[in-house]
Amino acid sequence: MRIASARAADLRAIATLMAASPLLRRYGATARGARAALNDGFRERDLILVAEDRGEVLGVAWLVLSRA
Repeated sequence: MRIASARAADLRAIATLMAASPLLRRYGATARGARAALNDGFRERDLILVAEDRGEVLGVAWLVLSRA
């Protein structure tokens, strides 16, 4: 397993993971909404990391960096 910065090619897999998360589903997350939020995160240069094994995305960590 390796941890790496997410790439645009990972967005679909990350959105699928987010939509399948029981916690995020509680807050109304959908694959479509997750993909839109991820696009915003990429645009804002948030730090989005993926855990992957043999090219399959197994997990995600999303950090919003701020001066606060």
